[in-house]
Formats: sequence, structure tokens, C-alpha cells
Amino acid sequence: MSFLDVQNTSIAYGSNTVVHDISIQLEKGEVGCLLGPSGCGKTTLLRAIAGFEPITHGKISLNDNVVSQVNNILSPEKRRIGMVFQDFALFPHLNVADNIRFGIRHLKRSEQKQRISELLSLIGLEKMRSRFPHELSGGQQQRVAVARALAPKPYLLLLDEPFSSMDVELRGELAREVRKILKQEQITAILVSHDQNEAFAMADNIGVMRDGKLQQWDSGYNLYHRPTNPFVADFIGHGVFIDGVVTDENKIKTSLAPLEGVVPEGCKSGCKVKILVRPDDILHDDCSPRTALIIARSFRGANYLYTLELEDGTQLFSLVHSHHDHEVGERLGITLEIDDLVVFPETLTI
Repeated sequence: MSFLDVQNTSIAYGSNTVVHDISIQLEKGEVGCLLGPSGCGKTTLLRAIAGFEPITHGKISLNDNVVSQVNNILSPEKRRIGMVFQDFALFPHLNVADNIRFGIRHLKRSEQKQRISELLSLIGLEKMRSRFPHELSGGQQQRVAVARALAPKPYLLLLDEPFSSMDVELRGELAREVRKILKQEQITAILVSHDQNEAFAMADNIGVMRDGKLQQWDSGYNLYHRPTNPFVADFIGHGVFIDGVVTDENKIKTSLAPLEGVVPEGCKSGCKVKILVRPDDILHDDCSPRTALIIARSFRGANYLYTLELEDGTQLFSLVHSHHDHEVGERLGITLEIDDLVVFPETLTI
């Protein structure tokens, strides 16, 4: 049994099932993420793991103990679970040290002092122990919230959209910092997020959810390069599906170019398929005889994201270094570099 084991778990409100038969596992010290659009059930599943929601099917085990099953639920305070919330929930009348102390007041004074010092060093705020939350930046407040949750040495840390109030750059930075802290403390954790970059920066394994169902539980690399269905392929990263026809074993004809790769099982010659093409698959090459019309462009600092159109109307994206400045209406020379061909039967829809 894994350290956290969610087995075939369903959750319902009355007759409305909002989480359907989900199974995920985490080993001790691993960080997981539940990722998906709003309303997909990720926070509901997190609340069930915390003990705030009953389950209607399956069971949830933590550290070899069953903590939730139908009609038998261990109360949240007995699970040794820490939580970090979207709004930090720091106590405004307590300074940094006393906020961290809050969950370990039962320890001896000397033990409290040692643990607070350890955590202040871990989050890099030793010199701010006497400051109050309103005197800290948002990132500093978030680190204090994490330290407070870690102080009692929980079995599991749950983070519910903890960086959503931050700007994009700070979100990524904090996600990496929190991951480092969790790894140093060997704490198992689950993050809930709708931001895939945040998930990639923090999690060992990510579960993509849709309409209460788990679509894929895998590493960020596999979600990006080896999605198991069109929804995951479309949700992770940025790309388009183009039409293709299987012409031979592992060979596909497209308007872009003949492609080779593993075709879906059962797809014989003549089978119509959809191929995922991402912006990093289409490389800019002024010397290439293959060109595409630039119909739109978006400046992204170091890069331009060009929207390209082929002769038959197929549209693609290409990410190009911004010192190659091409205007809408120009033709851009392109070459293909598709290392991981992602192919689905045409009958599958997103």
C-alpha cells in the first residue's frame, strides 16, 4: 500500500455524483497535484482526503490506516494533515514566530523554540520572526503559512490553490520554493491547481481531472508528450489537432508532411486520425522550401507565437525567437521536429 492510497473513490451530494471512481497513489515524500478546470471536482476530492467530505464509494488510506470509507470516516483533526489555503489564513494579531507556533503549543517550550528556528531557517525568514503578517509581502506570507502547516510534522500537506493570488512570475518561483521545502522535510503533499505551469514546477505526479473523472495520473513529462486522450492533449500545453490518414503501418499522410510514429491500435490503412502539433514542433527555418502564411502573431518577450496557415487552410502555431521579426502576411519557412507523435482516432473527441 502506498503512503497515500485513494482507491476507487466517489463522492456525491445527494443523487449528484461529483467525483467518479478515482484512484491515485503517492509514496512518502512525493508531491502530487490535482489539475483541471473550475468545477472538475479537484477541491472536492482534496476535502475528502482531509476528512471534510464523506465518500460514497471506495476508501482512502494514509500511512497504512484507512481514514475514509463509506459510513466510516476519521475526523480531520485525527488525520495529522496540514492545510495551506488560498488566502493564507494567517492570524493577523500574531507575529511570524507565533503563527508558526500555533499548532505546536502542546510541545515543551524548548521544543517549540527549536522547531520554529528550524522552519524559519528553512523558509529563509529568520530575521522576520517578530514581524506581523501585514508587514510581509505576499510571498513571505505564503512561506509562513507553509511553515505553520509543517510545524506539527503532518503525514500529509494539502495545498488548495495556494498561489492563485500571486502574479505569474511569483507563482512559479513560490511553487519551486515550496517543493524544495517539502522535499527537505520529506513531507507528502497534494496541490490543487488550475495552472499547469505551477503543477509542473511542484509535482512529481499530476492528475488531470474533467467532470469529476480522472483522465490521467502521470508525470508532467508524460502528460505533455504522451497524453492518453484528446482532452489531456488539448488541456496540457498549447497546440492544435490536424487531420491525417494512415497509409501504412506507423505512417500517416497529412497536409503538413508525411509523418511516422505509433498509430492507435486498430487503425489500419485508410483510418482517419487526429495528430497533435505543438508550437515547439514547428521550427523556423528561412532555408526551408516548406513555408506557411503568418496570419497572426503574439509577442511574448523572448519569443513570438506565430499562427500559421497552410495551403489547405490548416492552422498551426510556431514559437520563434523574437529577434526573428516577421510580419502578418509574410510566409515563414518551417521545418518539423516532432519527436513524440501524439495520434488519436478521428472518432475520439475532446
